[in-house]
Amino acid sequence: MIALPKEKEIILSSLQQFQKANNRRKNIFFFLLRKHFLTVYILKRSVYLYVKSRHILCTWKFMDMKNIPRIKSHWVDNIFRWLRKLADLENTVTV
Repeated sequence: MIALPKEKEIILSSLQQFQKANNRRKNIFFFLLRKHFLTVYILKRSVYLYVKSRHILCTWKFMDMKNIPRIKSHWVDNIFRWLRKLADLENTVTV
């Protein structure tokens, strides 16, 4: 079946509109997916940091109660920091 020029124009226009609408929907979908992922990531990261800070405060409180002095650095901590930097894991978080 051969389409007439007017039919071709109508079909082309319809296909272009369909493509444009689908592309817009895809973009909206990925925007919402990114937004949701970032929201969940930020929430989990915030909870993680809160729990970690509470743990640190509890540890400090216990150390203060038992008169255990705080230290500024330790060789084990320095090695783990060096390894994290070496493996580029300094800002990596498991979600």
